[in-house]
Amino acid sequence: MDNNAWQVQEQNEEQIPKPVIEIQSAFDVAHIQAYGKYSLKKQTKTFCLLIILGSILAVAGFLMQHFLETSAETTIGLVIAVFGIFGVLYSILILVMLIRFNSPVNLQNSNALISPKTKKTIKFGIDSVIIEVYKENEFQSNTFCGYSILKQVVETKTHFFVFVAANQAHIVPKTDFAVGTPQELTDFLKSKLKSKFKREGVK
Repeated sequence: MDNNAWQVQEQNEEQIPKPVIEIQSAFDVAHIQAYGKYSLKKQTKTFCLLIILGSILAVAGFLMQHFLETSAETTIGLVIAVFGIFGVLYSILILVMLIRFNSPVNLQNSNALISPKTKKTIKFGIDSVIIEVYKENEFQSNTFCGYSILKQVVETKTHFFVFVAANQAHIVPKTDFAVGTPQELTDFLKSKLKSKFKREGVK
């Protein structure tokens, strides 16, 4: 290879932005569970409020039936009571389904990529995040995302959750940093994302 060719190669390598921080991890079920628990915690608050509201409606409906005299009023009370009971039962059912879905067996059955053989590399650059997923000869994916596109990033005690949509996040384990440290990523994301970066359960 002549000097000109080497020069071109060196220039091309220089043009490739080096990651500020890089994480290399397996697409492991334990990490998926961690996200599932975080998501379930958020959803539980909503469903608990629905259960409380449904209970109040059910009690109010039964009281209306007991104390009001006209048939129209008692019918309205019955409808309110039934609606409240239905809301309570529906909320409990959804919570049970979410808890069962987050079990290791269900998670592995729901997605063939959830395996120690699936490798994920996440690179936080100056202007963008690059996410590479690879599973032997079965699957390969490369995703490029500017910081302005990110919905938010949440830091917990064990992970960073990089949300690209309200209910879709890439999982960054704090144990798998190849370049940089969790604290450096915290500081970097604070400066990049401002109010879109949140810390929960972290001092």
